[in-house]
Amino acid sequence: MNSRLSTLLYTHWRSTSNVTKNQNVAYNILIEKLPVIQKELLRISEIEMKKLEDEMERNNSPWTPGRMPVLK
Repeated sequence: MNSRLSTLLYTHWRSTSNVTKNQNVAYNILIEKLPVIQKELLRISEIEMKKLEDEMERNNSPWTPGRMPVLK
């Protein structure tokens, strides 16, 4: 995804011509795949990370950035 987006941006940066067919294809692929990736990232952040944080709390792990401490 990053490579496709970078290529899309690089080929159009400072261009004065219309968007090319290849750029349209790259854009359409990005638009198609982005919701799938976003859904997976949300699942990881809301479910998997919560499980990991709960396990860290149970094991009295040291605090890590972004993790809310549980006051006892």
